[in-house]
Amino acid sequence: MAAEYRIPLTPTKSAPHYIETGKTHWWVKCETQSIKRITEFADDLVMVHLLRALGHIPHLLLPLKLSEPQEPDKYCVKKPPGTGGGWFSAAELDGLQSLQEHGGITVQELWRCAAQLCQTLSQLLSLGIWGHADRSTILLRKRNGVLEYCLADIIKYNMYNYPQTFSILRSDSEDPKTKVLRLLIGSFVLCLDEPSLREAETASSGKITLEENLGSECTKKFAGLFHEKSNLPPEKFLEQAKEALQVSADHLQLEAPKKLHLYLSVLGSDCRSPAVPALSSAARCFYYWMEMLDAGKDVDGQITCLLPWDTVHICDLFNNHIPCLSALPTNEDQGRYVPLGGLLDCLIRELERDRAMGAASLVCFITLPVPENSPKLSAMDNCFISQLAVMKKMGIFEALMCSADLRQTPDYRYQNGANGGAFGEEAAGLKDVSQKIHTAIDRLLKTKRYVMQQKQDSLV
Repeated sequence: MAAEYRIPLTPTKSAPHYIETGKTHWWVKCETQSIKRITEFADDLVMVHLLRALGHIPHLLLPLKLSEPQEPDKYCVKKPPGTGGGWFSAAELDGLQSLQEHGGITVQELWRCAAQLCQTLSQLLSLGIWGHADRSTILLRKRNGVLEYCLADIIKYNMYNYPQTFSILRSDSEDPKTKVLRLLIGSFVLCLDEPSLREAETASSGKITLEENLGSECTKKFAGLFHEKSNLPPEKFLEQAKEALQVSADHLQLEAPKKLHLYLSVLGSDCRSPAVPALSSAARCFYYWMEMLDAGKDVDGQITCLLPWDTVHICDLFNNHIPCLSALPTNEDQGRYVPLGGLLDCLIRELERDRAMGAASLVCFITLPVPENSPKLSAMDNCFISQLAVMKKMGIFEALMCSADLRQTPDYRYQNGANGGAFGEEAAGLKDVSQKIHTAIDRLLKTKRYVMQQKQDSLV
């Protein structure tokens, strides 16, 4: 327990400090502070017996004996967590893509592994061992379809030689043992660095990368556990975390989308003044490709129009209805302006609802001609555009942008919004729009979605 481990056995992007010297042990490089601790513990009979007790706890990387690390490179001999290689640091995981790259780890496997880690930490705590740690101290590997883990070390840990008594904490404070356990498990479960989790404690949204990828419905149970200070004693916290992780893993589904949702989102001033032929054209292309694709027989398609109409008008279309909007020659409608932020806010909420249901979303942004005296984009408009750009980058939805009549360049105001990441590729002409919708549908149907089963009321 005294050596500090930060690097995986199998060489990766970071330099390997684990050296496999055969099937019986590893040589692990020790830091100066670890060497000092090992020397002190070697003369302590309590620590010698504690080492023997730790040997009965699985999933720990332990020194074979408490002795001075070998010169000249200060390596300590450790009992490996299992035969063979393939181990890597959990610090290398930072989202769904990184899980897939490390042996195809699923979120369910990660959360079940974290539940087992809670059990190991509980056993250590019962021996008086706890301390500050980060994800680099957790080794993982996917072997024969099973995700294995090993707790390599607890940095700055505390080992109590004799029973201790602790002062009673105020009700508004958090037990330091609970805090370090919450940060370790939370950063592991949600695939992020601990400083990010500390920042999320005070952030208004409290969302981080993996949560944004999975959706709030899948991770809602974890918000209170890991983002907020806990008034639970460490033993009770580990118990609740273990249960929440197991239940969440059991009720999380990974499946291909059964529903495709096209959003025809008109951007600009009031849409009752100009004609918008792109509405019906994009809808026809969507229905055509849904019928042509083999997967379309098993996937439902739906279209929703979001229109600037005094405020925001949302219209759902079913049964192959085709939207058609022509100019209304009324002078009183000229010059109206509907705030862009209101429409994009509605769109974001629609996309979140689709994600919670496991549906795949495609957005066709249609830009109207903009009057010369139209207001500039506000700070709130840019905020929503940036939020959409992040969602699109994570693959939550696909997008394309075209002009209202499909013959002009989309409005220049949106071309540089969030580096163009919110609105997708520009499409010119009906053929280009049709091809981009076809490509997007094919990509969406190949992307599996994470969905929380609705039967688990305590998690949704």
